[in-house]
Amino acid sequence: MKDNVSRPGYKCQNIKVKTLAFSLYTECMQVNPAIFRSYDIRGIYPDELSPEAAKMIGIGYAEFLRRVTKHSHPTVLVGRDTRFSSDTLHQKLVEGLIRNGAAVVDIGIGTTPELYFLTLTRHGIEGGIMITASHNQPEYNGFKFLLSRLGDIGLKNGLQRIRKFGEKKLRVGIRIGKVKSIAEQDRYLSKLRSFVPKIPQIRVLVNAAGGATSFLLPSLLGSYPVVYKPIFFDPDPTFEHHPPNPLLEGVETNMKLEMKSTKFHLGVCFDGDGDRVSFFDEKGNRIRADIVFALLARESLEKHRGRRFAFELTHAKFLRPFIETYGGELIDTKVGRIDIRRVMTESQAVLGGETSAHVYHQELQNIDSALLTMLKMFRVVGKLSRPISEVVSGISSSSFLQKAILVNHQKSVIQKFANTYKNSTRSMLDGVTVQYPTWWFNIRASNTESLVRLTLETGSGAESASRLKSLTAEVMSYD
Repeated sequence: MKDNVSRPGYKCQNIKVKTLAFSLYTECMQVNPAIFRSYDIRGIYPDELSPEAAKMIGIGYAEFLRRVTKHSHPTVLVGRDTRFSSDTLHQKLVEGLIRNGAAVVDIGIGTTPELYFLTLTRHGIEGGIMITASHNQPEYNGFKFLLSRLGDIGLKNGLQRIRKFGEKKLRVGIRIGKVKSIAEQDRYLSKLRSFVPKIPQIRVLVNAAGGATSFLLPSLLGSYPVVYKPIFFDPDPTFEHHPPNPLLEGVETNMKLEMKSTKFHLGVCFDGDGDRVSFFDEKGNRIRADIVFALLARESLEKHRGRRFAFELTHAKFLRPFIETYGGELIDTKVGRIDIRRVMTESQAVLGGETSAHVYHQELQNIDSALLTMLKMFRVVGKLSRPISEVVSGISSSSFLQKAILVNHQKSVIQKFANTYKNSTRSMLDGVTVQYPTWWFNIRASNTESLVRLTLETGSGAESASRLKSLTAEVMSYD
């Protein structure tokens, strides 16, 4: 398969495929069940997620898709990020798909939102698979799955079946599927431009982190009067400069250093597969994701009051009254793409968000396109008459902290917190939310890693630090 875009440093092996009818039995093997997470498949390559496992997953997904769609030879859109293991996993995944009769349409290296958009809008596509581990360290990789008509696939509605179909000794290869490559990134970018046709002149620092957005940013930014300094735009399979997680403290340090050299209105940093973006004020300080969401919601409500917005429950307390002040309604959800997109569909919310820097857009099929979030934020900041730091400081003055804590027994830790704080628990929507008169905290199990995530909000930094230390010790004592 040839890549559909000239992308330096990446070579794809050509697979010549003929359409044949034949009988074949797969070797029975087990795929590590631990890599099947709530929303995707993710593990260390090749110890947890091997090339052979990728082939079995391809076989399993083709079988799952055939049974769900009732299509004997379903067509699957496949894309991948820039990780060093993505090419090999791509080759074996495609081998599994076509050996079980699926046709493959390959978009090459791209972003997860790009693949989702094409899967949901391109005629004749039954499903999509993105090869990526998103923000995880370079030794990780994984798969994200989508059905064109039925939406996201998670552990509860498909991943377990995919694993079983892949492990089962299936008779496969009734017909080997075909593989073809397409180049449709321009259609995706044109759609983004149609939502934000104009942006005021603005100076920005843009950090692609060596990830997949580096292939799309030059073309997209070239359409606007944006003066930008690009950093880490070269695809980097090992993420040498910094991990592909825009929320890490080291990223903020790096952005501050870069922004000292030139006067910028805003800084931007993406994750590895282009579904998360973090913003930094003109001084290089990170702007919290719920504050970014508030600014985008306010702009939306200036056009149409009465709109609804969905955000996972760990946002700071300012967000609800802020949105209500401008005539909107905020709906709390569980953390995660599947739950947020579902709530957005049910409530007709125009934006969805997470503190992890995902923003979902109704006009783009409720997809969390970081590039569209960037364009909207450029428009917001470009219209301001004062620095973004001054605007942010006037929105929320509380102390808000989040911490990820590595644990061995997620469910046990959460249950012990539920028992300990049962008289003060306000919500069990996602983990345990405990509310006191002047502060609150939430503790929940991560859906993608062996962590619990702790969020707390108090009236001062000193109080937050003290309570964070105490709660962290409590987590460790329960593990």
